[in-house]
Amino acid sequence: MSTTFADTVRADVINPIETLCGLLSEEGCYAEFAWFSGILQMLATPEDEASVLTAVIELSQCAFLGFVFSHEAAVQIDQILERAITLSHTMSAPLPLKIDAPQRFPVACIGFEPAACRS
Repeated sequence: MSTTFADTVRADVINPIETLCGLLSEEGCYAEFAWFSGILQMLATPEDEASVLTAVIELSQCAFLGFVFSHEAAVQIDQILERAITLSHTMSAPLPLKIDAPQRFPVACIGFEPAACRS
């Protein structure tokens, strides 16, 4: 049986976020729970690459929202982000891409891995 894109999204992003939401609820982190639940809503159609990419971009912003996470939640979030970024690299983009000006940073680096983007 071959794995589809939607299956991968479910296994690598949706299921781990659902687990994280359970932990956040147990910890009483309701604002954080609500925010990650919103990400799950964005992933309601895991076969739609545009929706998944939008969710991945939104997910990458969680570090800048002022949330304070337990160590266990932070570890789970790091793993989810790593999987989401890896998944986003597999998504298709319309080709050829026309870029009029030189690009200074790889698009994949914007908002994801600042240390890896420094030259």
